Amino acid sequence: GGLDDDDGSDDDETKDDDDQDDDDDREEEEEAGALEVFRRLGSATSFEVAPSVALENERRRCVTLAPGASRSRVEALYALEAVAERGKPVEPPKKPESAPFFLPSAPLPAAQEKEEDQRPTKRTKRGDETSLASVALNGATTPEDVLAFLGALGPAAVDAEIALLCRGPHDDAGLKALGAVLTHFRSALETRHHFDALQGYVHRLLQHHADSLATDQLAPLVRDLHQSQSAATMRLRSLFHESLCLVDFFLSRSGG
Repeated sequence: GGLDDDDGSDDDETKDDDDQDDDDDREEEEEAGALEVFRRLGSATSFEVAPSVALENERRRCVTLAPGASRSRVEALYALEAVAERGKPVEPPKKPESAPFFLPSAPLPAAQEKEEDQRPTKRTKRGDETSLASVALNGATTPEDVLAFLGALGPAAVDAEIALLCRGPHDDAGLKALGAVLTHFRSALETRHHFDALQGYVHRLLQHHADSLATDQLAPLVRDLHQSQSAATMRLRSLFHESLCLVDFFLSRSGG
């Protein structure tokens, strides 16, 4: 009888071990599935949002990211100086001591010189204004138009467009263009959309035009932008806090 009892207890222990192994395997599968979802979310560039969800997000004034913008593109706006520094040559190129021969330079034909003169330049038809300035100063332009224009450019091109907006506090036309861009950025921040891209654009604006932005002409617009930025940041923090509270609640309910 004792042997039979021992065999029964061994069977129960074996069954418990098998159940524990099944639970462990199930947890590992669920964890792997969750990691795969997060991996896909991290690598995705845009998401399809149901109309009902979009309306609810709009009602709650949720902060949204720029559609179609990869994380690396936005992060590159903060690292352009570091990239340029790494791209510098270790030592400047050395001029050869003596060239073996010299080729005579013949004058260009008249037809070719005329063709060279007629080639389009990087400036727009509005003279000294860059393309971004032309878009921002257009009376029919909306903040979405400005963001769409910048969103179609690469990080280096975005930096160039912003850098060429103004030549300094003495540039009246440039200050006007800066004011138009500040107004569009403030309006875009108030919508809570394209939040990640806007942070990069404002960063480049401050990086290139800090002196111009400190002028009396632009100071009120900078204050308005600061207020919109602070309100959007506080809203983002409240959403994070709300999400963390929900996670803590579900973890406590599950005993985790």
